[in-house]
Amino acid sequence: MAKNLRIKAARAALDMTQKDLAKIIGKTESSVQKYERGVVEVPLSVLCDIANALHVSILVLLDIPHLTQ
Repeated sequence: MAKNLRIKAARAALDMTQKDLAKIIGKTESSVQKYERGVVEVPLSVLCDIANALHVSILVLLDIPHLTQ
């Protein structure tokens, strides 16, 4: 699964809207939409913020399973 889809899935698992996530990470809803659609690459610093907001390891979002176990 691509990083953008992992972000979307983790957000949906928390019943969080794109607007909610955007507010938490200090970005616009439009930015979150672009991250989730894969239109723009998520900067590493923003990916860290997203991981924290979604209560997941950044390694999960980067899909590095051998380091998450």
